Amino acid sequence: MEAEIKQKIIDDSCRSVGVYPLFFKLFGIKKGRLLSIFQVEINDEKGANRVKNNKRWWVSNTYQELSQKMFCSEATIRRYVKSFREEGVVLVEKLDQEKYNRTNYFAINYTCVDALFKKWEKGQKQKEKKQGKP
Repeated sequence: MEAEIKQKIIDDSCRSVGVYPLFFKLFGIKKGRLLSIFQVEINDEKGANRVKNNKRWWVSNTYQELSQKMFCSEATIRRYVKSFREEGVVLVEKLDQEKYNRTNYFAINYTCVDALFKKWEKGQKQKEKKQGKP
């Protein structure tokens, strides 16, 4: 009985949270979780944070909101976003033309993610080859 409820909690949390294993493979648990949050919000058709601009879906979140969702500090979120921006994985723009509105909008650069995945996959194949796996 106890094992069944534990499994149900795990199953339900994975569905409701939105787990994207590819992000975890490429970026680790914490950074992969941040990208998963962006992905969930981008896919949320009823999401108030979602905006389409230049054929790309963007989501707006404050660093405070993201830190609450990630259970970590705002400084950590800023560090992750900076790292993603430098890698080209996440695009950050201020889409509102009004200067008083400094809301950041985030989008995932899927072309970059695809390139990183192919590079990661190639590295995995090389590791397997060295270890003698078929």
